[in-house]
Amino acid sequence: MLQSPRMGHTQCARDDDEAGLTDDILQVVLRTAGVDFSGYRAQTVERRIRNRMMALGIDDLSTYHRFLRESADEVQSLIARLTIKVSRFYRNPQVFDAIRSEVLPRLAQLGRPVRVWSAGCARGEEAFTLAMLLEEAAIPGEVIATDIDPLALQVAREARFEAGLVSDLPSEWTTRFLEPIGHRAQTVYHVREAIRTRVAFEHADLTTASSNGTLPFDLICCRNALIYWNADVQRTIFGHLLSSLHQGGWLCLGEAEWPDRASLSRLDVVAARLRLFRHRTTESPQ
Repeated sequence: MLQSPRMGHTQCARDDDEAGLTDDILQVVLRTAGVDFSGYRAQTVERRIRNRMMALGIDDLSTYHRFLRESADEVQSLIARLTIKVSRFYRNPQVFDAIRSEVLPRLAQLGRPVRVWSAGCARGEEAFTLAMLLEEAAIPGEVIATDIDPLALQVAREARFEAGLVSDLPSEWTTRFLEPIGHRAQTVYHVREAIRTRVAFEHADLTTASSNGTLPFDLICCRNALIYWNADVQRTIFGHLLSSLHQGGWLCLGEAEWPDRASLSRLDVVAARLRLFRHRTTESPQ
């Protein structure tokens, strides 16, 4: 049955109203927490706001908008929902195997402490894995781990993880770098001090900030954070990442991510399938 012009006009008006309310919701987040999600893919934003509303038993955007304006805690909960965290230690083992075999021997030759950036670190699994890699290779250095979600960073700093999140780690690493803590439901692991002291967790927005401090990084891992942003914002973030990377430094992305054309012109592709790149220098990398 064909839709009448009147029905079509009503639907368009409703869609416009919902889009306007979604923008208003993002403005509340920006004013309250200073986090700008306007560059997020629209469908992703709308779906995750609706998911958060369902969790609260709210089915009307205007009602949720009013609730959000009155609750700073809900703003943080919405940020956590918009930036869903899916991670684990040594996630996608072939990627960390490549860092272990290809990148770390080059970093060891630098003869100085190295700097690693875990950009979009979620609850810290990737950052601690990178610190374990440095510790195993006896390479001095630190991991700066940043995320947009304060609640995730709070979990990361506690450094306690359920057993299922560490199952991909080499078994000898579990013994060496993690301390099991008795728990009624299941074992919980606490990251040992030698690894914790290598990692600094900080709040940062990839769309507005580049590297922490003034020194560039030797390795940047930014995996599965870029896919949620539109193309314009992705280009901005790539600019920040590359300006934060030493010439000859390494960049690792998520499996669904690829640099834009301008950024790729400044990179050598080391392993396309693993999304591993190296910042191009005046000399061809060996």
